[in-house]
Amino acid sequence: MRDVRARLRGTIYEGTEPAHGRLGDLYSPRQIVDFCLDLGEVMLASGADVRAVEIAIVAVSTKWNLAPLELDITGTAITIQYAPLECPPLVKLRVVTAEGSDLHRLSLVYQIVDELLHDDRDMTSAVDGLVEVLKSPPRWPSWITDAAMGLFGVSVSLQAGGSLPGAVGAFLLMIGAMVLGRQLSRRGIPPFFVVAVQSAIVAAVGTLAIWSGVMPAGAPPRWSRPWWC
Repeated sequence: MRDVRARLRGTIYEGTEPAHGRLGDLYSPRQIVDFCLDLGEVMLASGADVRAVEIAIVAVSTKWNLAPLELDITGTAITIQYAPLECPPLVKLRVVTAEGSDLHRLSLVYQIVDELLHDDRDMTSAVDGLVEVLKSPPRWPSWITDAAMGLFGVSVSLQAGGSLPGAVGAFLLMIGAMVLGRQLSRRGIPPFFVVAVQSAIVAAVGTLAIWSGVMPAGAPPRWSRPWWC
């Protein structure tokens, strides 16, 4: 039978060993599977890649001696199957509906996993930690991220040869796209379609700017021209 713990080879969790004797001494298989699904959901929602989520879940399940275990992560769906020889299999599926990228929140989740593997947390404390992570505010206020994206738009506009009005328009356009994205996400629209709408609006407005002459197509930046031109 394939050993799922082989996935830990070459990772920071390599060498993780079960801390308890027989399974069920502390937690039931259903409790462990539910916690692993919660952990994977928070990590995916915070921007972790599939490999990182897989390693964390396998390390935690190994720590609590949950074997044999099968784990599959497809897109935003996490499937865990626990199939002991003497009991009916336990299969659970969790679909992550919220996606994002919050490295600060992700670092807090990694800290919870490390503390759990080093016996500094039990399951109750780890669950409370995940709840606190979900409730924690973003590292930076939304207006800072909006302003940063606006400055990014200004930079792209000027490097493409745009005028000062074009740069101002790019600043406002990027801020508007960020605000629109948040509003669409709050309405439950999937992230893929949110990005598609944002991209379509930015492309349409950019095309109109080129067509109207605010940002001439193919014009090199003024500072890139030789001084004698």
